Amino acid sequence: MTLTPFGYLFVASIAFGILLMIGVSRRWSRQGRPVGIGSNLFFGLVLVIMSNLFFGLGFTGAQAIYNMISFPKYEATIVGFSSSWEEFSRTGSDGSSYTENVLMHTPTLRFRDDAGRTITQQGNVRSGAEPVIGDKVTVAYRSGEPLQVISLASIGLYIGLVVMLLILGFILTKVLFFTLGRKSKGLDKFGGVLLVYIIIGGSMLGMLAAMVYGVFSYFQPGSDMPLWAMLVCVFFSLTLALAFVGIFVAPKKAK
Repeated sequence: MTLTPFGYLFVASIAFGILLMIGVSRRWSRQGRPVGIGSNLFFGLVLVIMSNLFFGLGFTGAQAIYNMISFPKYEATIVGFSSSWEEFSRTGSDGSSYTENVLMHTPTLRFRDDAGRTITQQGNVRSGAEPVIGDKVTVAYRSGEPLQVISLASIGLYIGLVVMLLILGFILTKVLFFTLGRKSKGLDKFGGVLLVYIIIGGSMLGMLAAMVYGVFSYFQPGSDMPLWAMLVCVFFSLTLALAFVGIFVAPKKAK
């Protein structure tokens, strides 16, 4: 059996997680804090899963982002779509979990490449909103490769992926430094920046963008958004903007 590059990476990520588990266990033992077999196995399983996620998503995500940036760009037309029911786990207001079936749609796109060939493929992004036949979207495509839809949703997905990889990488690096008995002020500083500016600040900017888009959507022709919903978006837009300035901008000017 021949392993693919991703297969080798999968095996290496498992080995890395196991080595981290062994290193942490030995470190705790040297500090006089021996841990039981059950706790070691549980902690090791968590490290293996995190290592798999970090290296696996890093490999596939880097490929997808590189393809989106480097592939030729075309304007494609939505000529149809396929639909299927998908199950999603939800959490109710009382904290209970339940399953909801959502009808998801995948658009079928058509465009002409640089060689004049007509290409028809399904998009790589699904959504609950029904695609509008005839709408134009930008795609990245190279012959022999699946196309990628370039949209705010796909860009937001990749940004979220990068943030998740930064968090996983930081945790795994902290564990590695612990097993080696080393401390790093630079790593701790990076963790603070990651938490305050990227996670908290990025989340605030993302919510602010969503609220501003809600206000913008209200004034578009054919919008069925009620006035009260638009006013709620205005309120939270102002609140988030003032909070962001107060937390991140004003302290720097005061210095």
